[in-house]
Amino acid sequence: MISFFEHIAELAASSGIRFQVCFSSRHYPYITIRKGLDLVLEGQEGHTQDITNYLETELKIGKSNIAQQIRGKIQEKASGVFMWVVLVVEILNREHDRGRMHALRRRLQEIPSDLHELFRDILTRDSRNTDELVLCIQWVLFAKQPLSPEQLYFAILSGVETDVVSIWDPSEITRDVIKRFILDSSKGLTEITTSKLQKVQFIHESVRDFLLKEDGLSSIWPDLRSNLQG
Repeated sequence: MISFFEHIAELAASSGIRFQVCFSSRHYPYITIRKGLDLVLEGQEGHTQDITNYLETELKIGKSNIAQQIRGKIQEKASGVFMWVVLVVEILNREHDRGRMHALRRRLQEIPSDLHELFRDILTRDSRNTDELVLCIQWVLFAKQPLSPEQLYFAILSGVETDVVSIWDPSEITRDVIKRFILDSSKGLTEITTSKLQKVQFIHESVRDFLLKEDGLSSIWPDLRSNLQG
């Protein structure tokens, strides 16, 4: 695709036509282009400020000296990775909501600075409702097409609580209930799209990379290895 657009750009330039394309990619695999401006997001001043602003508004632990120290430590430990910051903010907000302000610094120290290791920590730290978690992850990973929130909700329930699966009554099982169930089942690693036809997807493609390319799925749940190979 890069070669195609480079060819189009050359044709446009030779015809005196102004042609500009913006490509966005992760650090790996590295993409080489012959001509163009290369910007690394983490190195941009505005990116650092965006993280600062996010911490000020979304990390709801107050404005005390300890709270500000924690914000500074998150900024330092994040190394510019915004997704890491988002996940850590969710973790620390939950600790704060449980009245564990005194434990926030220790919890932050325990959180891995590597994004993939953070995924592992999220998936393994809490053993509650593991069956729901495994089913949720598998459905989002391997469904032939993205599932709607309702489809995923009943797909998970059909595997763990078959006796409660019945005709859906939206007045009892509201879309908000379904959204909270999916968020809890995936431990916050999935999200529901805001499009008209809502679908469930991972919060970032790096979650899929960790589970499949980095062998995270079978290393966390070895019993799934034979099924994956099959």
